[in-house]
Amino acid sequence: MKKNVMKFAAVAALTVALSACKKSESDDDTITLALLYLVDQTSGNCVTITKNDAAHSGAAGAGDGKPTYTATGTTRPKAACGGAYNVVAIINDVEAVVTSVKAGYQAAKDKADAAGDNCKGANQTSSSLQTTIDAVTALKVQQSIAASTGNSCLALGTGWNLSPLNFGGASISVDPNPAYFGKTVYACSSEEAKTLLLASFKLNTTTLAGSVATDMATDLAFKQKTAAVTASNFKWTADAAAKGRLINVTELTTAGKSGAALIAFTTAAAINNQLVNGGGGATAAAVAARACAKAILANESAEAQGIAAALHNNDPAALTFFAGAATGNFTTGDIITTAQAESVKEVLFSSLQCKYGDFDEEAAGNKTTVGTETNVKNIGTCPAIYPKI
Repeated sequence: MKKNVMKFAAVAALTVALSACKKSESDDDTITLALLYLVDQTSGNCVTITKNDAAHSGAAGAGDGKPTYTATGTTRPKAACGGAYNVVAIINDVEAVVTSVKAGYQAAKDKADAAGDNCKGANQTSSSLQTTIDAVTALKVQQSIAASTGNSCLALGTGWNLSPLNFGGASISVDPNPAYFGKTVYACSSEEAKTLLLASFKLNTTTLAGSVATDMATDLAFKQKTAAVTASNFKWTADAAAKGRLINVTELTTAGKSGAALIAFTTAAAINNQLVNGGGGATAAAVAARACAKAILANESAEAQGIAAALHNNDPAALTFFAGAATGNFTTGDIITTAQAESVKEVLFSSLQCKYGDFDEEAAGNKTTVGTETNVKNIGTCPAIYPKI
């Protein structure tokens, strides 16, 4: 996401979208181009667009000068699509950066400690978070800022992260200090650097009519069908899967209050995932990691637990592990119980996507077998009004 506890995508798997410059049409790097405010702001729809001329399904190939645009829709608070929303900066104060980073991870460690002995063993969640805390130094922050090219404001660097929770389309802090909690925090070398940072967030922003659910209906339908596959052991009902939708602002706010717990949970889940992938899913260490993750969630509000049970966002490579009763990828119900999953009324998704430009949704690479159904489109074409930049 990479060290397990340094990058977290607990609810929404996108970082803040920022475009410092527009590259040429032939560049094969993925370039963040724009943020789109959709008119349906009551639901907090926000879309990030990237351009890519690399090889991918449904396109003619890499470097042909015909870019493919990918639009990713997430939920954010009303009028919060703008990149400068909730952004704060620590100006030329390395020690303050270190204090904030350590405080955020300490808050997560406190959640792990409160969850009981399964979180406290050797190489388990609490010790892993303590290692992260101990590794944060002023020298590392100084070196990161000094090494940055064309940007003297950073949210993270080698061995430190001011905003470790990727959440609601932004990366946010879990430092309990109210000046930083729930905000995207940057370390800036000067006031001038901060001014340039905030100005850069205003680039390439526009407003469109529409909504994520409508514009990205193909991906939504694919995700709903995927959530309904019985063999996957998610244990959501067919009705809950069919009613699957993008997470809403109220749910994001509720989950955000549990930000430190989400980081602790992700740490435990990552430890378990590493053991499962290595064939050690039945070992005492893996069993303890899953029990720790379960206990961390159990200490949060009933509303937060319900959101965790409903969320389908399982991408271990991105350190996201929510998959109903299949969370943990070993024994059904180890972390989120079958009863919790079966009680879900609507499955929740953290993001939706569509593509356009050099893209053909009918290409074989854009179709997947879901359960027993073949050739299910996994992504569709965005509306024609989406910009080509």
